[in-house]
Amino acid sequence: MSGDAPEPTTAEVRAWARSAGLVVPDRGRLRPEVWESFRAAHQGPPPCRCADSTT
Repeated sequence: MSGDAPEPTTAEVRAWARSAGLVVPDRGRLRPEVWESFRAAHQGPPPCRCADSTT
């Protein structure tokens, strides 16, 4: 996720987790592993380092 993107809601992460086959409770806090999985799945591509190229 980009640095300026707002945090998703718990409901959004819960829905994503279920669609990804993760078991999550209907209510309450989500385990940190669920949040980590969501962030890993939604992070953008690595920044372009084209200007750093010396070739």
